Amino acid sequence: MATYILLLICSVESAYGANSSGGKNYGIDYAFLLFMAMSPDFSAANYTFHNDDGTNVDTSIARMPYTVDIMRNTASRVQIQVALAYLRTNEFIQTFPSPGERIDSLWESYGSSLGFLYEYNISERFKFTPSAHFGLARLQNQASYSGVLTNLIKDQYEGTLFNWSTNASVSNIGLGFSYNWKWLDRTSSIKADAYHVLVDSFDESNSAVEFKEHANMMTVRADMIFPTRTYLYGERLDIVTLLGANNFFGENRRTLGYTSSYQAGVGAEIPLKLEQSIKGHLRFSGQVLWAENMRGWLVSIGYNPQ
Repeated sequence: MATYILLLICSVESAYGANSSGGKNYGIDYAFLLFMAMSPDFSAANYTFHNDDGTNVDTSIARMPYTVDIMRNTASRVQIQVALAYLRTNEFIQTFPSPGERIDSLWESYGSSLGFLYEYNISERFKFTPSAHFGLARLQNQASYSGVLTNLIKDQYEGTLFNWSTNASVSNIGLGFSYNWKWLDRTSSIKADAYHVLVDSFDESNSAVEFKEHANMMTVRADMIFPTRTYLYGERLDIVTLLGANNFFGENRRTLGYTSSYQAGVGAEIPLKLEQSIKGHLRFSGQVLWAENMRGWLVSIGYNPQ
């Protein structure tokens, strides 16, 4: 089964004299790091990937999105979506059985994206939502080598698998549908989207890390809001149930070690008032994330304009 980064396999092969030129192409792994950082449907969260060899890969993503309507009428609306994103991934690689023989590797990515979403009302509750996002990001690796034997193989990977940097463009085209319904005065929704993403590197520090990779993903999200009779500071507190699923499809669908992942959680919303009128709701929520080889969690503060 594929693992997340698979760097351990490459290091072990080197220790036993294998020819690294015949090894795995890591461009798809690097591309998926950028895909995770820049995709609007990857939650800003903490993920832990469990490899077959017993090692863990820890990934944290932070995202600051902002959405604004630029056109709206009774039949449709157009939104601009801007986001800043940061990703940090750590992996400890045991290179040889001897104590202290290891590589500590850190990947960092930061970038920004601009997107457009068109929402067309097929009916009062059913909507068609195509979208397009384009982003630029930088991905870099920093690694340190520990142990006499590990430092002997250092030159084989320096600048290619470890201690390199690159810029990349991330293009994301999506098609989706959404359905909403009301419970008392609150609107709940379920959304389904399919995306095709192209990640293309440029200005690489070494031509060995050049990549141009594709990814495909389907997502389903349900936000169900239940009004309550509980009040906080004179305002009604509503409960939110959050459910979601992601599925990769296509040639690179098992790059992260799984094809399907899931998330579930609960939250609370309280109205935001401005000049005695409600201007949306402030949401506090927590979710758990899981897949075949991944566990994660998400705690967030967000804004619901509804």
